[in-house]
Amino acid sequence: MSWAREEGQLYFDLDEKETMKDAFKNAYELFKNQKEWSDKTRAYAASELLNLMQFFYVQKVDLKMKCLYNLNLVLITQ
Repeated sequence: MSWAREEGQLYFDLDEKETMKDAFKNAYELFKNQKEWSDKTRAYAASELLNLMQFFYVQKVDLKMKCLYNLNLVLITQ
């Protein structure tokens, strides 16, 4: 199968008839609106990456501030 110009495979559990019916229905809906779903998943991934970058930036700045604070305490007490 092809999704957004990428090749992949779909796997289904053929033992559960009702589950298979739902899985095929979902797959059909996703492929029918492939561009929309691809855009949504990319936007979600970008948002999550941005949140992670912001979190680690804040952690890095916080660590630098703590180091500077501790260095100042050492310099003042000497």
